[in-house]
Amino acid sequence: MPSNWSILIGVLFLMIPTPFLSSSQEFRIIAHRGASGYVVEHTVASTAMAHAMGVDFIEQDIVFTRDRVPVVLHDLTLETNTDVAHRFPDRGREDGRYYVVDFTAEELRQLRKGERNHPLFRRAVYPSRYPSGDYAFPLLFLDEAVRLIKGLDRSTGRTTGFYVELKHPEFHLQQGMDPVPLFMEALREAGALDGEAPCFIQCFHPETLQRIRKLYGRELTLIQLIGKNRWQEGSTDFEALLTEEGIRSIARYADGIGIPLDDLVEFADGELRWKPVKDHAQSRGLLIHPFTLRKETVPAGYTYEQVLAFLAGEGGVDGVFTDFPDIRP
Repeated sequence: MPSNWSILIGVLFLMIPTPFLSSSQEFRIIAHRGASGYVVEHTVASTAMAHAMGVDFIEQDIVFTRDRVPVVLHDLTLETNTDVAHRFPDRGREDGRYYVVDFTAEELRQLRKGERNHPLFRRAVYPSRYPSGDYAFPLLFLDEAVRLIKGLDRSTGRTTGFYVELKHPEFHLQQGMDPVPLFMEALREAGALDGEAPCFIQCFHPETLQRIRKLYGRELTLIQLIGKNRWQEGSTDFEALLTEEGIRSIARYADGIGIPLDDLVEFADGELRWKPVKDHAQSRGLLIHPFTLRKETVPAGYTYEQVLAFLAGEGGVDGVFTDFPDIRP
């Protein structure tokens, strides 16, 4: 099978009729790592497929290589969804992991991506998705992702936003690399900040967003991601950010929050109820974009469609990160 077959698949999905898929102006469909429920995340194929589905935004997670090139990857390491251990068996660190920052961009271009595997149990995280172990997709770099989306916008007459996350800035600093100027310059050079389409910038690290706001201006749309403390996304106390005072502090430098679905919605007794953080955020004029809506992780007793309708309904929030961006409220 030709090595560029993933590009062909992405182009074929552009043939899907899409007028009925366009989302409302009030509720944004954000393709989480592309159409990752159907094809391998953060690839040309998942990006093109999400675009064909008429989404409002496509997400790009950014990690930097050793030679300071931004690559579209969710993780700091490569072993859970690439063939790095096969191609570079001696390049792991003492912990057995293969860090992006230890590889050049040219080396990463030799790798192929596949569906995500659990690092401990060596099995697919989502077994019903694209076949695990089929490492056939080239890695995607930021400039390529922006060029692809802008090109598809041109050929289809649509406007698709970029939703870009700077991953683990504290880790990059520990590796001797200041990611903020690299990140912002890469966005500018790629054309993501040219105003043709919206570009939202997200990060789990408040100090990084505060720095971006101070250095790069008020015109940027910044989203504070709120995680779980157990995720170890750096030094941030996310439980404190969920409080009224925490939301008040976010509103001083950011335009919205990205928040785990279960920190926003209470699933109880077959009903769905908003948690207090929603009112805290809306009272401060913040956008609210929960993550991540997946068919596989909707709590028992509820359906994907039920949760989506609740989020998008009257008095709901502003959008959702979803792995299945063709399903609309």
